[in-house]
Amino acid sequence: MSFAFSPRAQHGVELMVITPLSLFFSILVALASPPDSFQEITIDRAGIVIKHNTRIKPGTYRVQGSGEEGVLVIDADGVVLDFNGAELVGCEEDATRDGFSGIAVIATGRHRVTIKNARIRGFKTAILVQEGRGLAVENCDLSGNFAQRLASTPMRENSADWLWPHENDEDQWRKNYGAGIYLKGCTQAVIRRNVGKGSQNGILLSRCEGCEVYDNDFSFNSGWGLALWRSCKNIISHNKFDWCVRGYSHGVYWRGQDSTGILIFEQCSDNFFGWNSATHGGDGFFLYAGNETLRRTGKGGCNRNVLYRNDFSHAVANGIEATFSDSNLFIENICNDCQHGFWTGYSYNTWIAGNRIEDCSGAGIAWEHGHDNLIEGNRFARNPVAIDLWWDYDKDLMETPYGKRVDTDSRNNRVLHNVFLRDKTAVRLRESQKTSIEENLFVTCEENIAEDSKCSATRSRDNRIIEDASQLDRALQSTAIDEHSRSYHPPETAGSLEAILPEGARRGRQYILIDEWGPYDFKAPKVWPNDVIAGREARFFLYGPEGSFEVTQVPAGLTVGPLTGSVPGQFTVRAEKPGYRAFEIGIETGGRLMTAWGTLLSTEWTVEFFQWTPDQDPREHPEAWRKLLAGTPRDTLQLDALGFQWQGGQPTPKVQADHFATVAQAAIDLPAGTYTFVTVSDDGIRLWVDGELIIDNWTWHPPTEDRATVDLEKGIHEVKIEHFEIDGWAALSFALEH
Repeated sequence: MSFAFSPRAQHGVELMVITPLSLFFSILVALASPPDSFQEITIDRAGIVIKHNTRIKPGTYRVQGSGEEGVLVIDADGVVLDFNGAELVGCEEDATRDGFSGIAVIATGRHRVTIKNARIRGFKTAILVQEGRGLAVENCDLSGNFAQRLASTPMRENSADWLWPHENDEDQWRKNYGAGIYLKGCTQAVIRRNVGKGSQNGILLSRCEGCEVYDNDFSFNSGWGLALWRSCKNIISHNKFDWCVRGYSHGVYWRGQDSTGILIFEQCSDNFFGWNSATHGGDGFFLYAGNETLRRTGKGGCNRNVLYRNDFSHAVANGIEATFSDSNLFIENICNDCQHGFWTGYSYNTWIAGNRIEDCSGAGIAWEHGHDNLIEGNRFARNPVAIDLWWDYDKDLMETPYGKRVDTDSRNNRVLHNVFLRDKTAVRLRESQKTSIEENLFVTCEENIAEDSKCSATRSRDNRIIEDASQLDRALQSTAIDEHSRSYHPPETAGSLEAILPEGARRGRQYILIDEWGPYDFKAPKVWPNDVIAGREARFFLYGPEGSFEVTQVPAGLTVGPLTGSVPGQFTVRAEKPGYRAFEIGIETGGRLMTAWGTLLSTEWTVEFFQWTPDQDPREHPEAWRKLLAGTPRDTLQLDALGFQWQGGQPTPKVQADHFATVAQAAIDLPAGTYTFVTVSDDGIRLWVDGELIIDNWTWHPPTEDRATVDLEKGIHEVKIEHFEIDGWAALSFALEH
C-alpha cells in the first residue's frame, strides 16, 4: 500500500491517485483548517504578503508606505482580507495631505479577492488592484488620504490648481493625484458601501469592465468622486459624490478647474449611471470622448452611456458636460442652479428627455455643433436661455482628425414636448439648420424662439403659449409632457442607498466653501472667510452644526454686530474711523474658540473708466494711451474699497465689457511701517506709491496676484493704479498688508 500521492497521466489528463492513508490525513487537515478559516495578524511593517484569509487584530497601526511596495500585498486568489475595523495610518500625525505617499493594500493579477472593513488614511493610494477578476471592496472608510494643497484663495484663482485628466494610460491619475480605490484592468468587480471624504479622489477605474459601484459615499473631495478611463459596461448606482469641487469662490470666480463628481474620459462606453447624487461639483458629470477621438483618429468616443435619475445640481460649471460623443441618453436627471445645465458640444444622436433644468446662470442646454439630437419632455425654468443651439467656425478644431472625419454641423435637431417657464429666451438658434420645434409649452417667457438670419428650414408648429403662469398646471394636464422619457427601462441594480439630498438639505452654490485643502464639509464649526481684506466693513459667516455663537473679543475702534446669534449666521466688523486697521476677532461656538482675522482699509477712491480702441492698445501705443487717460472718462465712481470682479460683464452701464481702462487714485493715511501692496488683476496693471512705480505687470494675463513691499513713513501716501482689460474675464482688486 502506497502512502504518497502518485500523479499519473492517462489519455493526456493528469490524475492524482490518493491512497486510503493519504485520504485520511487530508480529511484531518480539512477539519483542522476549513477553507474559510482566518489567520489573525498585526501590521508592523510594510511589504506583508497575504496568501490566506486574513483578519487584522483590532487597533491603530502607523506604517508608512514607500513607493509602489504596499503595506499589505495580496498574493493569492480567493483571499479575504478583513480589517475587522482596524485602522492603518500611512503618515506621521502632523503630516499634511500633500505629503502623503505609498499604497496601503495592493493586489496584482489575483482573482476573487475581498477587502473589507478597513479604515485607511494618510496614503497616496489606499487600495490598488490590478488585472483581477471578481474583486470586492466593501464597508471601508478611506477618508483622509492624499490631496494637493490648493493655491487659489477666496480672492483670486490660481491656474496651477487646474487638473489634467487627459492622460492616464500610464496611471497618471493615481500617481499625480492619488485615489481611495484604484482599479486597473479589472472585470466584474464590486465596490459597495465604502466612504471616502477629505481627500482628492475617490474611486478611479482604468480599463475596467462589468463592474458594479453602489451605495458608496465619496463626497467632499477636491478632485473627482468617481472617474472612469477606457472603462465600459459598468453600472454605477445609488452613490453620493457631492461637493467634489475646487476652483470656486462665491461671487468672485467660478472655474471648477476640471473637478467633478463623476468623470468619464477616453473611450468609456455602454455604462449606466442611475440614482446618484453629484451636486455642488466643479461639474456634476463630465464626459469627454478623449484625445484618441479628437486628436488622433477621429473615431470612437464615450458612446451609448445612460444617465438616469441623477442629481447634478449646483455645479460650478456644467451639471452635465458630454462632448464629442454619440448616442448617449440623459433621462430624468436634475441640473438646477448650474452655470449650464447641459454642455453637449459636438455630440450627436443624443437623447435628453424628462430632465429638470432650472435657475442656471448661463444656458439650460448649450449645444454647439450638434446634429440629429432629440430634446424632449424636459422642464426649464428661469434660465437666461433654456436651449441654445449653434454653429460657428472653429478653425483649430475643424483641422483635428475629429473635425475632418465627423459631421460638425448644427442641424436636424428636434425640440419636442418641453415646458419653458419664465425663461428669458426659451429657444435660441444660431446658424442652425432644419431644427424642429414642436408641441412645446411656453409659459411667460420674454422670448419664445429666437433665430438669426443664417438659420434655415426651422420648423415650428403646434406650440402653445401661455401668458399666465397660474394656468400652467391645467395646461400640463392636457399634454403628454411627462410621458416621453418613460419608454426607457433602466437595468436592475443592486444599490439601495437614498443618495439624493433629502428635502430641506443644504443646497446652493453659496455653500461651496473651499480652503487650501478642498471643500468644507460642515461637520465642525467654521468662520468663513477666516481672513478678510475689505474696505470700511467686513462680513463673516459662521457654519457648522446648528447652535449659537458669541463674539468674545472685539478690539477698540471697531464695531461688531450682532455679538450673539445662531449658527448658521453672520456678523459684520466695521471701522469707526477711516484709515488702515488690522484686527483679530474672537468667537465661541459649539464649545470651540475660533478667530477671524482681517484688514480694513477705509479711504476714498476715485475710479475713472475709459474705453480704448486697437490704435490705443496700452502695450503697443503708449503715447495714445496716455492721451486717452488725459481725456474725459466714460464714467467715474467714488468708492471706499477696490474689489471688482467683473467676470465678463460691464464695469458700469456706461462702459462696454471689453477694451476698457481703469484709473483709481486714493490718499491713504498710514502709520510708519513696512507694507505689502497686493493687487489681483486681469489684465494689465501698474501701481504707484507717492509717484514711485512698485507694481508693473503690463501684460495680458488671467486673474493674477502681484505684490510689492515698501517702507513708509507716517502720514498720507498717494496711491495710483492703472489697469487695462482686453476681452473676456476682468478683475481688479487692491489690498494692503502690514
